[in-house]
Amino acid sequence: MNYLALRRQGLLRNLKAGGRPSDAILVTHPANVTYLTGFTGDSSYLVLTAKTAVLVTDTRFEEQAREDCPELGKDDGLDLHVRKHDATTTEAAAGVLAKTGAKAVAVEANRLTVAELEALQGLVPKAEFVPVAGPVEALRVSKDPGEVEKIKAAIRVAERAFKMFVATMAETDTEKEMVDSLELYVRRCGAKGTSFPPIVAVGERGALPHAPPTNQPLSEGSKLLVDWGADWSATRTARCCSAGTRPSGPSTTWRRCTPPSSPPRTRPSPPCGTGSRRRTWTRPPASR
Repeated sequence: MNYLALRRQGLLRNLKAGGRPSDAILVTHPANVTYLTGFTGDSSYLVLTAKTAVLVTDTRFEEQAREDCPELGKDDGLDLHVRKHDATTTEAAAGVLAKTGAKAVAVEANRLTVAELEALQGLVPKAEFVPVAGPVEALRVSKDPGEVEKIKAAIRVAERAFKMFVATMAETDTEKEMVDSLELYVRRCGAKGTSFPPIVAVGERGALPHAPPTNQPLSEGSKLLVDWGADWSATRTARCCSAGTRPSGPSTTWRRCTPPSSPPRTRPSPPCGTGSRRRTWTRPPASR
């Protein structure tokens, strides 16, 4: 099933149902372009109408676009417009919009800058540009089966990396060294990288919402917090927070901070492919 085409159709339906009439929409945010086309490069826009879907990019990404988007050139699929070197992406997209004859064009109000909007208005004076806040983000609230499968795969990659991380931890490791190791293992397990800078915080530093890694060693704290994710695909999960167990090591035993039955807590994450986890361990006091 072509979930990309279904997403584009859903976007057009939502725009029509929202009471903001438009003949086309210009998608400029890279994560949203990826969500609607499968293209994972940057510096590219999507021009979408009821009859056409055109990915506007440049020669740097031409081959990548053909690899990322197998529906290019197919019926009801994507068309590719490769801009010339003497034109910007905005100018090229404006040219595509002018050819569609659209009179009202929706734009991402929370993504497009004032300067870009003014440039579009000057390049396509016959069209009215209608700012719409978060049209693609609203669509992404509901995950289609294709996204769900990618989310599960991303979580599996993150968990495999975490097992490698736990197996090689030593009390002499600093937060910085543990972050470096975790990022390496995430890549070795098949991900492009981590979905956000990992957090590895020792002791009281685990109370910081976004603790930057320091040279504090693991041995100096009674608790260890790890927050990480795997950027495996173009679909992201919500970040999950749960308690985990650190197996017995050569010199220290760690235990869960919360009971195993505690349900995971979820919160939204940015719309771009990861499986994420957050875990905390505590070391019991030494027996007398």
